[in-house]
Amino acid sequence: SGSSYFKLTMIVSLVVSGVCLLPVAEGVCGVSYNNDVGQSSWYPPGIGYELTDYGQSDRGEVCKFYFAYVTTLSSPGDVTVRFYNGTDSTTCPGVYLDGWVFNGLSGSSDGLARAFSYEFDVPVEERFTLAAGAFGYSYEFDNANTGAYMASGGDGNENLFWRNCLGPNYFDAGGDPLAGFYMRIYTEGES
Repeated sequence: SGSSYFKLTMIVSLVVSGVCLLPVAEGVCGVSYNNDVGQSSWYPPGIGYELTDYGQSDRGEVCKFYFAYVTTLSSPGDVTVRFYNGTDSTTCPGVYLDGWVFNGLSGSSDGLARAFSYEFDVPVEERFTLAAGAFGYSYEFDNANTGAYMASGGDGNENLFWRNCLGPNYFDAGGDPLAGFYMRIYTEGES
């Protein structure tokens, strides 16, 4: 069965095999933030925790993003992804921009922790603008066996993250892995 996502307020579209079936406006959609150097580790926060990471971005309209998660379940449940402007090591969550709930995602076939990435083309009518500077992105999981895939490499990404905006929490592993979460964001020009 295909994956689906729904806007935090309503069902919007069906997504099959990680590619949105809605039309995307023509134009150049290029990488503007890339925190995707995998750390081979994951952080399962438990139920009811929003994990917020942050970085720096050039101004642009978000046209696509990749996120990653790790699960031991064959069906990882709902994964909520949100975006904020102004999030950094002293400000959480920042100004809410947009968010989606994804379900029907791939899961582990053998009960072992497996990482998956998911590509989402943001429908034209749901695109939002990241301001130049600090921004945040968050994950929330509806079970204790699914969590954030640890990653690094993004501009402005630090060895810190927020858990329910209490913190910032420091993932104390001596910097290996770094306390950052996988995210690759594509924007279309400067708007």
